[in-house]
Amino acid sequence: GNAHEAAYLLSLGFAKITLIDISKVLVDELKLKFAKEITEGRCELIHGNFFDIQDTFDLVIEQTFFCAIDPLLRDEYVQKMAEILNLGGKLVGLLFDMDKPDGPPFGGRFPEYEKRFKPYFHFKIFEACHNSIASRSGNELFIVLVKKA
Repeated sequence: GNAHEAAYLLSLGFAKITLIDISKVLVDELKLKFAKEITEGRCELIHGNFFDIQDTFDLVIEQTFFCAIDPLLRDEYVQKMAEILNLGGKLVGLLFDMDKPDGPPFGGRFPEYEKRFKPYFHFKIFEACHNSIASRSGNELFIVLVKKA
């Protein structure tokens, strides 16, 4: 999860990445793994709750967070995401495209997502994912959403 994506982003030359997780154990593990990048100022780790974040970002990568939270928090998630993204900032990632009310993970479909995200984001890409892992093939949507002015 987080470690693999962070290493990949750093290898692509991202100037700085920030990892946020509510698990202290995971954050402590990541601090060891990315000690050099943290010292260089290329990586920041935050142990905390997403809904308490005060920083802003140009890009947020969504991976298995939206589906993990209680669906009652989805509107709050969308509002917070719009709050923490800079103008023109992007939310990129995967959302489930399946009915699964008994989560986590919880499912969802495009009409629900459109209703929630449309007030805050332009839909640059919102389509069936073409490179899902086999167990999720046909059940994921790839998104690139751009924060509205």
